[in-house]
Amino acid sequence: MKENTDIAIIHLKRQNLLKSKVSAKTAQSSGNWGIGATGGLGKQQQAIQFELDFNECLQDFEAHRSMEDETDEFFSNHKKLNITYENLTEDTTNTLNRVQSFLGLETQSLVTQTKKQVVQPMTDLIINYHQLKAKFSNTVWKECFEE
Repeated sequence: MKENTDIAIIHLKRQNLLKSKVSAKTAQSSGNWGIGATGGLGKQQQAIQFELDFNECLQDFEAHRSMEDETDEFFSNHKKLNITYENLTEDTTNTLNRVQSFLGLETQSLVTQTKKQVVQPMTDLIINYHQLKAKFSNTVWKECFEE
């Protein structure tokens, strides 16, 4: 794939890696990985609370960004569009229009039936949220704790 620069790359990234980790932890705990039309957690289901380890989060965040950087380098000679999960979920129409334009497609109105897996505030889900926030306050990851 690296040599075939005719392949257009859409690199979906996540700005807030804490929310990504919480989404994965919630899916792991609930056994619900699907994000269908009804969303990840039904209204009847109780949100799952858990603690997160600072060192584990730090390692995960750094590993995630490292993989993103490696991917960007690997496809550095390709036509590439970077989009964020946050833009895709918060400004779906404009983001999907950008994707269609990038791919040379006629822009059409697209809809999705997917819902966010986690909609609760991080403070309701992470038992030790404030301790983690304090530990990450002097790092590049402090932005993950801005709600």
